[in-house]
Amino acid sequence: MKEDLWRFVMSFKLSLLIMIFVIDLFFLVSCPQKNKESAPETSQQASTNSSPSHTTETIRGKHFEVKFTLSGLKSKEDADKLRSEIVLIEGVTAVQVVFKGEKEGGLAFISYDPNKTDVNSIKRAISKLGYRAEAEKN
Repeated sequence: MKEDLWRFVMSFKLSLLIMIFVIDLFFLVSCPQKNKESAPETSQQASTNSSPSHTTETIRGKHFEVKFTLSGLKSKEDADKLRSEIVLIEGVTAVQVVFKGEKEGGLAFISYDPNKTDVNSIKRAISKLGYRAEAEKN
């Protein structure tokens, strides 16, 4: 009797774990996230006009990447604040902001959906936040 109860409890726990895994996998695949922690590779660049120089095919469609040189950043907290604001721009799918120092400013690596935004719109949004941004050219 105890062995049967123990087997039932263990199989029930295993079933719950499998169910949780399947649900997590479902949400991971079906709900595209604005990934706030990962960033495009540093070699991905675009010119200052709205025609990008690098594209990436993803499961969510075609996305472009741009690398901005930033000035006006005074601290890592400024970089974190800027990242949290940029990720809210419609069409932006991934952001990484790197603080290099007060004199050097920082870098922003941004992935975006070209059907929803472009380099100039992102640059204007960064300027409205009080920072200067220049898209790096190839």
